[in-house]
Amino acid sequence: MQVVYAYRDSRGWGVRLARAGRQRGLAVHLFSQADAVPDRPVPVFVHMNHHPDLRAGDKQLMARLAERRVLLIPTALEAELYDDKVRQYRLLHRYMPPSWHLVTREQARAVLPTMPYPFVSKAATGAASSNVRLVRTPAEAEREIALAFGPGIPLHWAQRQRGYLFWQRFCPDNAHDWRVTIIAGRYAFVVRRLNREAVPFASGGTRFEPVEAIDSPFVVNLLNQALQVVLAYGFLLCAMDFVLDRGALRLLETSVGWPFQKFASARFFVWQGGAWRPTPYREAHLFELLVHAIGAGEFT
Repeated sequence: MQVVYAYRDSRGWGVRLARAGRQRGLAVHLFSQADAVPDRPVPVFVHMNHHPDLRAGDKQLMARLAERRVLLIPTALEAELYDDKVRQYRLLHRYMPPSWHLVTREQARAVLPTMPYPFVSKAATGAASSNVRLVRTPAEAEREIALAFGPGIPLHWAQRQRGYLFWQRFCPDNAHDWRVTIIAGRYAFVVRRLNREAVPFASGGTRFEPVEAIDSPFVVNLLNQALQVVLAYGFLLCAMDFVLDRGALRLLETSVGWPFQKFASARFFVWQGGAWRPTPYREAHLFELLVHAIGAGEFT
């Protein structure tokens, strides 16, 4: 019988995976420390927490596991990228809107005359658009500079953004974004997430529409572009947010964590025989799908 190791995370994803494994004859061993995982090619599933304190510990765990010969789900690279928008841009900039990582007041002042208003200012960290701001005027941009290279910009979880700015060209005329989640490089679900009422950002909102059928060339193109990113970097458990920019799809960020069952009704599609096809799985069946994919050797 194949053996899988699952991290006993604070959100209970590992426990859910173990429960699904028992129902399908897959042995899932729960662990809390990296030393409990053998140094051999076994699948190891880790759900990472979005809270900064817990996430830091989860990243350390992933780094220790990456030193072993295990099959990490998500991969060590995905763990490095998680909730680090600057690191994501360095790797994935060809898919993203033009952005600037500015680490001195002088750099920010030099770039400022070239910035089209409005533009987006982000902290490197922060889920659900909690640390994302729309800069509409030169006065607002000057305030960003003064705070970032002074006392710091207040952030979610009582953090501060200090010593850098991350500015990104705003993609206008989007009433929503597209969240594409791909597992094992072949299973995907898509959700159209409507913007929040007060800001032109969808992440963190409560209104969304799952894609039930692949009934347009646009959805096929969206899935294909997401798959291209996943296959280029060997991602195994990746959520991606896309918007339209002058007719082209642009990637905003990637993630390895999302609220389980928030998109429970979203249907999984599978890349099979050169085309996307519907499956009986929905996001509510996530752990059953993970067990199936691990048991079938589809995580490689």
